[in-house]
Parts: sequence; C-alpha cells; structure tokens
Amino acid sequence: MWQCPCAHSQLTDVRLRIILSHQAIPSLNITTNLVIASTKAEDTSWTDVLRQQIPNLKIFRYTSDDPTAEYHPPAAQGREALMYFTYLFDKYEDLADVNIFIHAEEHPWHLDSALWQSMTFALSHLDLSQVLERRYFNLYTSLKGGRVEGYNTSKTPLETNVFEEPYMADALRANFGSDVMRPEILLGPCCSQFAVSRDAILSRPREQYEHSMKWLIETDWPDQLTGRVWEHMWPFLFLRDQAIDQKTEWRALCRMYGVCFKDASDFQKYQDTWDEMVHIREEVSFGSELLRPWKIRKARKLLSGLSHRLEQSIFEALERGLDDKRRYDAGIDMTAP
Repeated sequence: MWQCPCAHSQLTDVRLRIILSHQAIPSLNITTNLVIASTKAEDTSWTDVLRQQIPNLKIFRYTSDDPTAEYHPPAAQGREALMYFTYLFDKYEDLADVNIFIHAEEHPWHLDSALWQSMTFALSHLDLSQVLERRYFNLYTSLKGGRVEGYNTSKTPLETNVFEEPYMADALRANFGSDVMRPEILLGPCCSQFAVSRDAILSRPREQYEHSMKWLIETDWPDQLTGRVWEHMWPFLFLRDQAIDQKTEWRALCRMYGVCFKDASDFQKYQDTWDEMVHIREEVSFGSELLRPWKIRKARKLLSGLSHRLEQSIFEALERGLDDKRRYDAGIDMTAP
C-alpha cells in the first residue's frame, strides 16, 4: 500500500522545522475543542503535540465501539455523524469558540496535498479567527473524492448510479422536517472533517441535534449510507440552509492556513509534482519485485528530488503566508479563479 509521503516516519528535518516555525499566529483568546471520532483500536496519540501548538485546546475523543470510554455515542452506529451529534447535544451549553471535528487518522487521504495530508500540519496552521468569521470551514478545500457537480436532491435511483444521491431528499426531510426548503444541489468537499464556531452551532436549537441523533440510531438505513448523506449536509446544518460550500483551493489554503502559492498556476505546478511523486511511489510499492535494482535506485533518486521540490514550495508558500495583505486578498472571494 502506498504510504503518505508526509507520514511522521518519513518527515524530514526540513518538514519538521517548517511545521514548528510557521504555525498560525496564536489566537490566545480563542478556545478550541477538538472532537475525534474513533474506534477503540485507533491510535490518536499524534494529537498530543497539538496541545502545545494550539492555545486553549481541549480534546474529546469519542470511541464508537467502547461503551466504557469517557466519551462515546449512545449506539455503535451512524459512523462519525453520531459521535459528532453526541458532542453537539451533550456540550451544547459548554461549547468552545471553535469546535473542530475530525477522524482518528493523522494522515487521511481526504486532506490537501499542500497540507502534506497531515492533520498535525493542518490544525497547527488553521487560522481560528477566520473560522470564527466564516462560521463553518471544511478542513479539506478540494472537491476531489466527491462530485464537482454536486449531489442532485431530486434524482431517483433510476436516474443516478451515485450511491447516496437518491436518498438525499429523504435525509433532508428526516433531519430538518417535511417542510424543509430542499435545495436542488448540495455541493462541497467530502468527508466530514470541519471546524465550526459556537455561534453557528447555537444557530440551531439543541433539539435539532437530539433529533438527528435519534434518527441515526433508529433509521433502518445502513451506516455507510447515513454517514455518506451527512457528509453533504453539514454546511446546510451550520450555515442555516446554505447548500453550496465550494472554494478555490489555492485561495482557501492561503486565507485559512497561510499556505500561499503565487497564483492558480503556481498551485497547479505543486499539485502536478505531488501527483508525480504519488505515481512513482505506487509503481515502486506495487512492482518492486518486478523492477531491476538499477530502476529502483533511479526511482528513489527521482523521489528524493521531487520531495525536495515540494518541501521548498511549501516553505516558500508559508513565507508568503506571513504577509497579512496577501492572505486577506486571497480570502476576499474564495470562489474566484
């Protein structure tokens, strides 16, 4: 299996130095709760370092399959959605200024390559003041892994082969009421990892979160389906019926993480280099027994060069991100090309 090039075991001194020296400007007056959806077998010790990097951080690890855990959902179902709703209901009157919801993996595939697909990197650089201003932010800025055209809530099973699409209308009605103003399209990055402000959470009554908890427990839909439909409804929940959450990647990376490429072309060059590295890693990983030693040496040398180019690009992007005006300009309209 391909290993993320940013895994801790492969982090170079350069990468570690960048992470430690280019964190977001500390927001000392902002409190943060990190909510982790996990299973008993998963290792979340990687989050320990975040306590030193994010001021006023509290960590709440929810464990789906351990009813004796300090934090656990009322049932072992509903995937991360039920754990998130359990937190939202239980902590409704004791929320942090910023509440971040993530899975247990340190290196999920559904995180931007410009963040090295590293939650440590992403959360250390996330601009919490911007989360407060924008109220909701999906930690993944790309539409990869989802559908760039979104999910049509009027489609029937005969009209689409997308697993969850024909169920979106029923999910909206079940969670928000039969009279909900159903959007035609739900669009946004995948995978249910996001940051949301206290005010955004409180814009819905506590009963809303209790209702969705109950639905996740009582529905006869399989977990895979309930988890997938909720991936697309978080913006609708927290932004009060806003159904479109689309951002231009390089702009969002700059405004929200301080990772500022020169422009769209500069970002695309980085992405192309990343994709080339991934492709070579996969070739070496899956076909190493078929490759001659000299080809393996050549591939490793090429990988080393690509890795260095990526490190240099990120270092330069973070240096640009120290410019307040550049970050501000990038965030004026994060949907612009």
